[in-house]
Amino acid sequence: MFTNNFVESRVEWIHRTARDFLQDKPVWNKVLNATGRDDFDPRNYWANAHLAALKRLDLSDKTRWYQFGNCVHPAFYLHWGEDVRLVEYLDEVGRTAELTCEYYRTSQFLSDCGVSPNKDQAMKSFLDFAMWFQLDLYVKIKAPLAPPSELQHAIRYRNGLGGNVVRGSLKSLPKLHSDWLYDNMVDKTAFLRTERALKYALRRHRRRRVWNRITMGLFT
Repeated sequence: MFTNNFVESRVEWIHRTARDFLQDKPVWNKVLNATGRDDFDPRNYWANAHLAALKRLDLSDKTRWYQFGNCVHPAFYLHWGEDVRLVEYLDEVGRTAELTCEYYRTSQFLSDCGVSPNKDQAMKSFLDFAMWFQLDLYVKIKAPLAPPSELQHAIRYRNGLGGNVVRGSLKSLPKLHSDWLYDNMVDKTAFLRTERALKYALRRHRRRRVWNRITMGLFT
C-alpha cells in the first residue's frame, strides 16, 4: 500500500493465495536465489525503476517533469546516507532530464516560483538545481567531487535568482514533492549548510592550486 510517506509504504496481499504461494519454503528459496539473497536491496530497484521510466517511456514533457520529481524526492528516503551513490544517482537523473525534459532543461520550473532567469543564469548541472532547492545532503557529498567552475556557477545561479516562493507554487509537481522542495527552500539551516559546503570545497581547491605551484617551483 503506497502512502504519502515513502518510508511507511508497505506491501499488502491482494489475495491470500499469493501470500501462501510465496511463503512456501521451496518457492521462497527460488525467489531468494534469483535476487541475490542478502545482497538484494529493494531501495536500489525502486530508484532505478523511476530512472528507467524517466529515460525510456514515451512521455509528454509535463509527465516527464512529474517523473523527474518521482526520481529526486524518494532518493533522499533510500537511506543511502552520506554515500556517493546518492550523488551518482541524482547526477544521472539530472543528465537524463537535461536530454529529455524541456521543463527542466530550460528551467521553466523557476517561473512557478516567480523567477525569470536570464541567459547568464542558465542551469548547467544538477548541482545548480540542488543549490536552488537547498538539497543540502547532496551538496555536501557533491561539493568535494565537483570542479571549481561547477561550484562557482552553482553559487552564482542561486544568488542571482530572486522571487517570492510560497508553498504550493510548484504546481507542476505532485503536492508531496512540491511541499518537500518548498520546505527545503525556506530552511535557513539548509541554506547555510549548502553555502558552507561549496565555499569550503572552493577553499580546498585554492589551497591545492597554491600547494601545486609551490611544489612545482621547488622541483624546477
